[in-house]
Amino acid sequence: MASSTTKRKKKAPKKRRKPTPKRPTLIPAILFLLLTAGLLGVLYLIAGKHLPSQNPAAINKSPAAIQPGDSNNHRQPALKHKKEHQPPPTTQPASKLSKLIVYRLSKDFSQLVESPIIVNKNLTDRQKVQRIIELLTIPSQHNQAPLAQATKIRSVAFKTPLITVDLSADIRNNLINSGANDEIMAIACLSNSLLINFPRYDSLQILIDGKKCRTLAGHIDISRPLSYQTGINVKTD
Repeated sequence: MASSTTKRKKKAPKKRRKPTPKRPTLIPAILFLLLTAGLLGVLYLIAGKHLPSQNPAAINKSPAAIQPGDSNNHRQPALKHKKEHQPPPTTQPASKLSKLIVYRLSKDFSQLVESPIIVNKNLTDRQKVQRIIELLTIPSQHNQAPLAQATKIRSVAFKTPLITVDLSADIRNNLINSGANDEIMAIACLSNSLLINFPRYDSLQILIDGKKCRTLAGHIDISRPLSYQTGINVKTD
């Protein structure tokens, strides 16, 4: 028999098994990719709203750039396209124009100077009178203005055979301390310029600030209607 003192063999300690590592799940990665893709899609849509849209038709119509080696035949269509888009000329056709006659004074106040003026044919009679009065206050290069520059037209009335024109008292500014000849010539320029452009009327009544006046500068009676002044030398401008 074996001795009781024989030492018992010690049992070898059991080896502990290493814990098996958990396999990573794919669900969080998939969710992350989906969220990223969605965010990029939203950003793309927002950016697309703010980008300028291009019209394909406009792109097709834009002229091609001319290369340095292009011939003259390639340049001609571009030049023609540019010419067609130039603004139309501002000159009115002759059918829409008419002529007015204005009488100014010569430099020495000795005769009337006939000056043709081109205006729009569609002007009303009152607008024509307004234009004539304005031109009588503006001197030309070689002629005197018969009326003072500050002269204004207050009103005008047409009643066959009479034209009645109401002017501001400024008409007298050029006639202060003047003689009878200057007054006659100023009245002749005014009456003849109005009556020659309105052949249906044969007399002109001048009012100053709405009232009939005896004279403009103390010499010529204007309280009654005036006719076309004849017997005065006239030259053409």
